[in-house]
Amino acid sequence: MRVPSVHPLVALANATCLALVLCAPAAAQCVGIRPTDEILELNVRPACCTTDEAVLAEKLIVREYAVIDEEGSRQWTESDLSRLITAPGEGVVTVFHVHGNKVDPAMARDRALRVYRRLVRRSTDDRPMRFVIFSWPATEIGGLLNDFRVKAGRTRPVGWELAWVLNQMPTDAPISLIGYSYGARIVGGALHVVAGGDLSGASLPDAELGKHAPMRVVFMAAATHSCWFGPNGYHRLAVEQIEHIVMLNNHLDPAMRFYPLVPKNCNPQAMGLCGPTSLAPEQRDKFECYDCANCVGRSHDLFKYTATGRTMSRVWQHLMYAD
Repeated sequence: MRVPSVHPLVALANATCLALVLCAPAAAQCVGIRPTDEILELNVRPACCTTDEAVLAEKLIVREYAVIDEEGSRQWTESDLSRLITAPGEGVVTVFHVHGNKVDPAMARDRALRVYRRLVRRSTDDRPMRFVIFSWPATEIGGLLNDFRVKAGRTRPVGWELAWVLNQMPTDAPISLIGYSYGARIVGGALHVVAGGDLSGASLPDAELGKHAPMRVVFMAAATHSCWFGPNGYHRLAVEQIEHIVMLNNHLDPAMRFYPLVPKNCNPQAMGLCGPTSLAPEQRDKFECYDCANCVGRSHDLFKYTATGRTMSRVWQHLMYAD
């Protein structure tokens, strides 16, 4: 069979276009990302769950999804902690997104940006946001139950690491946090430490009660003990650091129903099953709980929790101090 010939000029043009594509920087037009918003990644994976301030400061990695041209294209660029802890512009809310288990670094970025896009899709104003992707060592390891237990153990030092960062944030800048699954466990531990508590001995020596304004929090399918916010709970001081919390729970979520299998020495209920228990009476007004079983069903899928427009509208208002 005779193969049609290609004109030499056409071949040269095709080769040139291919070379330009292969050599172009990894940039994107970033559909769904507002030009006024800052996107940063705080990656503590290289720090290996340390609770040593010097090691964490040396090992953590900060990147920015920075605007690189007038068309709004963005590209991941190296940055540093000073970029994150510098006071944002007036009216800017810093929102930390803490992912759940079985998430590698690329997934952490992708999943967080999908959550960001679903949030801004429900925005009711153009108030700018600094969106921080908090990436912790949650890549899947062998053995289903072993994986859950190892990651549960990691949430303690990682909670301290998040607290160390929060403790350096500007005290008067509004901060909100989203914790999904084990991410909620990390957020709870971090706020407990920021309020002056410790996690099995890990604390911040210079933490001062009342140093930071209380923060707003969203928990989705919280894989943490339902009693830990109680007066005698492991994260009991976290409530002092919370202004208000919106919780998306699901009594049909299989991960929440099997959560009692994770610890070896107790039989706890997951907070994401039906909400917190053992709260002090004066704390209950801080909690706003929704059962998402009707829209999520028997699933632990993050994006089913974020799929409902009405729910995400409420989450947006809450995180952005718009209510």
